[in-house]
Amino acid sequence: MTTKIPKNSIIKMKIGKIRLLLPAKELLSIETINEIKKNQLKDTVTTIIVKNNLEVPVYTVDDEFRFSSYQEGNMSCCLCLDNGKNRFGIVCDEASLIDSSDFTQYDLPGCMKSAMGLIHHLTVSNDTVYCNTDTARLFRLID
Repeated sequence: MTTKIPKNSIIKMKIGKIRLLLPAKELLSIETINEIKKNQLKDTVTTIIVKNNLEVPVYTVDDEFRFSSYQEGNMSCCLCLDNGKNRFGIVCDEASLIDSSDFTQYDLPGCMKSAMGLIHHLTVSNDTVYCNTDTARLFRLID
């Protein structure tokens, strides 16, 4: 499913207990698991075709970002990302575009800052804390 990106949107992604936010401009598509042949997801990496005939390698990871095989259950979609340099998909419990206008962003504490780390900011909305990342940081973790 290809999605139009409204102003003030951000990608919300959930794998297990991990909640990540990514820039909406890096969204290629959000595919349902039913749109991907489930037998292709038995390996930790498979390739799917999405919009404009682009081949997208799809990774399946657990909530500690270790490679795993697809497990029936919570994983319901594939978030396909493209930042112009890295293009990949990641199977997740949830992925959607959400309005970010009521979010408050915070810098990481000094002890958590790392140019090579997954997280670059923390964001709070209502009572939920999200970790902000981007496609490049996520790709470094799973590649």
